[in-house]
Amino acid sequence: LKPSPMTPLSTLLLSDLAMEAFPPGVVNILAGGSDVGAVLVEHPDVATVTFTGSSATGKRIMASASPSLKKVLLELGGNDPAIVLPGSDVAALAPQLFQKAMFN
Repeated sequence: LKPSPMTPLSTLLLSDLAMEAFPPGVVNILAGGSDVGAVLVEHPDVATVTFTGSSATGKRIMASASPSLKKVLLELGGNDPAIVLPGSDVAALAPQLFQKAMFN
């Protein structure tokens, strides 16, 4: 797991919980910039890459992952989706969804 270089601390704090919940080596967290991300994407032991961020970075990830046919999941250029099921109170949910979309 490589967190965004803009917000690494929250993910690094999760490492304490991961050490309690999983055996050593199951969860690995590496902080750094795009150079660290590039090494991870190109590493032969990495089989799947997931990324949320810019379309430009997504294109670079896809290009780097394609020679080895890695599985790639990209969510580019926007916020995470919210699923509102039929019967939900949309008026009550809308402010909550907006607040959570703006929280980082």
